[in-house]
Amino acid sequence: MSFIRPEVQHFIRRWREVIAGLVVMLFGVYLLIAGVGLQVALGGVLVVGGLVGGLAGYRRARFATGSGGVGVVELDERLITYFAPQGGRSVSIDDLVRLEVRTTNKGPFVNDLFWYLHSSDSYTPLIIPNDAKGVECMFDVINALPGADYKTATTAMTSAENANFVIWQKSAVALH
Repeated sequence: MSFIRPEVQHFIRRWREVIAGLVVMLFGVYLLIAGVGLQVALGGVLVVGGLVGGLAGYRRARFATGSGGVGVVELDERLITYFAPQGGRSVSIDDLVRLEVRTTNKGPFVNDLFWYLHSSDSYTPLIIPNDAKGVECMFDVINALPGADYKTATTAMTSAENANFVIWQKSAVALH
């Protein structure tokens, strides 16, 4: 039995990295103010560490993901795998040539956001619904792509219209 409402549990789970970053930062500020000697240096390190961790958590938390959708997504050793009842497959991050998010106007009560992973070894993209279990690993995929557009990705998460958002594309020089 839980004494915390499910909505509050979901909020805490989603923003836990930001909350942890703030706690670490506040303890660091306390050490900066009240500490002596090495405690002050440790306080400075904790403030910086809490800030960096909190900002990374903020980026991750803004990537809203659903639940209860079809399939499971895993990221292991730079290999994105989508398991689904009607197929699925794996794509290596190193083989990606474009990552995009497509939305529809059917939301917000129906999952209307899909990840399209275009790879150099297939003509058809790997399509992952945003409510598949484990889809939060797509944040780590974006982190692994140099020059990925986080702002476009977060804009896509809030889109309520038929739209296509290119999050990352391999440069033409790298394609040859």
